[in-house]
Amino acid sequence: MEDGISYRFAGVPYFINVPGTQDGEDGWIEMHYHTPSDDLSTYSADVMATNINTYGILAIYLDQTPAMMVDFTATCDDLAEAEVPEYFELAGADVDAYEAALEAFYEAAEAWNEKIDTVNSSDAEDAAAQGAALNQTTHTAFKAVQDQLIGVIASSDVVVRHVGYQENIELLLCIIDDLENGVLGNEEGTGALDLAWMLNGVREYTAYIFSEETVVNATESISQEYNEGNMIWGTDKGYVNTNTYQATMSLLAKAESGDTDFSDEIAIYSAALEEQLSYYAACIAAETEAMNTVAGILK
Repeated sequence: MEDGISYRFAGVPYFINVPGTQDGEDGWIEMHYHTPSDDLSTYSADVMATNINTYGILAIYLDQTPAMMVDFTATCDDLAEAEVPEYFELAGADVDAYEAALEAFYEAAEAWNEKIDTVNSSDAEDAAAQGAALNQTTHTAFKAVQDQLIGVIASSDVVVRHVGYQENIELLLCIIDDLENGVLGNEEGTGALDLAWMLNGVREYTAYIFSEETVVNATESISQEYNEGNMIWGTDKGYVNTNTYQATMSLLAKAESGDTDFSDEIAIYSAALEEQLSYYAACIAAETEAMNTVAGILK
């Protein structure tokens, strides 16, 4: 995560100077983070020169380019990559509608890039005015993408909105199958307890190391249901977590006791799966509508 994410989610495009390998294999920026105790030993003239040159060139480019380039085909690529038809069908989501909306979004995004290129390569007297008009639409479409198509897993991973549910569904299917076959753990790391901690973007891991009260408080801290109107950077970006804490804790206890009756846990995980599939289908339907909306904005 980086500091610009709040701007992005507010609909303001921003530029990231990605940490590179200016000084060493790992990259100077990755190995040093600014603190109140910074002094000359934590300063790099090469890194500073790189930043000045990078942002200087960017400022000149933006000053001389009427139409801002925001390539929405990148979002289309993310949406295409996030599509898992077998899970869509399992949830009863409309695969055809999703793919049709994605195709329309691709077409609109590619046409928008052509408009931007045309204005930026023009020497017409009103090129600046044309660029300003395009920029207004670009900002509107960018904000719509952030609001309707982008989500967050736990408090760190920025993803296509339905991916949080999708990852939970994949894990739950495997966990249930493992329990039905009596596999709590194995060398391959694919047993029920090998996977259960990964639920909810690894938030289920807290079940292994903290009290139930801590787990509940931590979950509520990033849940929109308990933070309505709270201006945390991830507001409205999350998804409904599985309510599987008790099952996970029970499996841990049975792993120690040797109890092999997992019927209660299977019931809890199965109920969670049905709930996640329902949320997943609704999320995909909302994304389908959003893609059509953004395509319409660009058209």
